[in-house]
Amino acid sequence: MNQTPTFHVPLFGDKSITHRAFIFAALAKGESVIRNVGGGADLASTRGALRALGVSIERLDSFSWSVRGVGGVQGFQEPVEALDCGNSGTTIRLLAGLLSGCSFPVTLSGDLSLCRRPMSRLERALSPLGRGLETDQGGAPIIVGGERSSALTHQDQELIIIDTLAASAQLKSAALLAGLSDPRPIVVRESRLSRDHSERMLSALWGSELKDHSSESLQTSLPALKPALKSLDFTSPGDFSSAAFWIAISALSPPAAPTITLDNLNLNPTRMGLYHLASRMGIRLEAQVKECRLGEPVGTLIIYPRAIHQPLKAVNLSRQEVVDALDELPLVALLASFAEGQTTVSGARELRVKESDRIEAMTEGLSRLGVEISSTEDGWVINGDPQRSFDGSYTVESHGDHRIAMCFMIAQLKQSEGLLSIVDADCLEVSYPEFPEKYIQYRARLEEISKVSKIKA
Repeated sequence: MNQTPTFHVPLFGDKSITHRAFIFAALAKGESVIRNVGGGADLASTRGALRALGVSIERLDSFSWSVRGVGGVQGFQEPVEALDCGNSGTTIRLLAGLLSGCSFPVTLSGDLSLCRRPMSRLERALSPLGRGLETDQGGAPIIVGGERSSALTHQDQELIIIDTLAASAQLKSAALLAGLSDPRPIVVRESRLSRDHSERMLSALWGSELKDHSSESLQTSLPALKPALKSLDFTSPGDFSSAAFWIAISALSPPAAPTITLDNLNLNPTRMGLYHLASRMGIRLEAQVKECRLGEPVGTLIIYPRAIHQPLKAVNLSRQEVVDALDELPLVALLASFAEGQTTVSGARELRVKESDRIEAMTEGLSRLGVEISSTEDGWVINGDPQRSFDGSYTVESHGDHRIAMCFMIAQLKQSEGLLSIVDADCLEVSYPEFPEKYIQYRARLEEISKVSKIKA
């Protein structure tokens, strides 16, 4: 019996989780160690900002860092200049919430792309606490802390309710981090369930649950008395957003492709949106949870090759599915281009204010490759074709967006001849710098399998 070849993909730590691990380690008292940290520029932005606040962060080896915490928000030092958040929306929004509790003002800024992204929505997370922020015409630079933190000395036990009015993990986390320096009980509510890494990690460090993870709870509660945070020794699990690209790679590969396995992977239910959509599209996947790490389920993902004569199927997404797979929706658009039937995505207006306008970026690029796709105000309508492939030379724009760049690198699997060039493909360094080399290895493995199959035939 022939054994299906296997291709193993190691992944560095989940970026969303690792950002939070550095922040909570900075707030803890004592030394923390964070392992399996990738080399992306976004995480470097968080480390740089925390160092500018007086946090000691040292590299232990290529993938591990030591963090000596300051014991709470009031342990931070006033930075001498604006904190540079680079291209990282997670860095600027989470730190804005956290630093709104400082007794001194803090300015946060970033690159041109980040400064164009909306920041005024942070007011919804801060104003119920009596805190304000200043923006530059709704974007960065932004200023928090100091005289904008009028509620820091409240001693009453009045319950504070914060409605983010959005399914945004960044806004929710900003509210929770702001609440750590408020002496009142706080409830943070959202319109739909978003990623819950902050709640899980905070619960694990405090030793008490802040929400019911067995249900789709839309609110998180902080007690009036906030316990001191424990230091942590944490190995960050692999990033499911990075794993998502390998789901698309497998789906667009020939049926003789290897089975792809990813170990030490974060399998948080709020991150599994593409997993469920891919299953509906006809991709065979298996997730095996093996342990719980700082509140996060961790295990193995197995991606099986497509069966012969089994085309991908079109899907229509519910609003919750859009929330669950928001960052992966460009991959959904890519897969839908080669699926049988019409795929409709709506309710994804948030894609227009990411690192790029991802709705227009994917519409523009896929249209150049001959895909019948039209953009709407909040999504796409895509008429797929399982037989679609393209020949010749094409140039597509990444618009400086790492996810767009990787989507079109994967599209090369459907190119029989010619060259597909991606403008500014180096932008993927911010999140998944290891991807190109591993992708090249995978393509080489495909060629080896193809040669063996031809010889046997």
